[in-house]
Amino acid sequence: MRLWGSQRDLLEGSESTVVRLRNWLYNRVEINAFTMTRENMARYVEQINVCHPRWIEAYAQPMAELARFIKEKGMVVYSPKCILTSAGTLYPEMRELIGEIFGSPVFNRYGQQRGR
Repeated sequence: MRLWGSQRDLLEGSESTVVRLRNWLYNRVEINAFTMTRENMARYVEQINVCHPRWIEAYAQPMAELARFIKEKGMVVYSPKCILTSAGTLYPEMRELIGEIFGSPVFNRYGQQRGR
């Protein structure tokens, strides 16, 4: 599962055919980080709970916002094997919150970090 998105897809109103094909080939569900509202976040949690993804790949900031929302609402969310963040700085407090809420190790692939 990916909490991802593309500005182009948002402007066009839907995913491109290439993105839909790639998601089908990879058996991947993509939820749009650019359309995250409180209402959508509740649906995202429901989708995670139904899909049981092996891992979640996400932009760092939206993933932290989703974790805050889940904590604030007292929701229960499925725990994938890991969460992989990218496209932004994953601060220690964000990593801790995401890991606590999802019960999963959180990895970051933004830039190069020695010793991690």
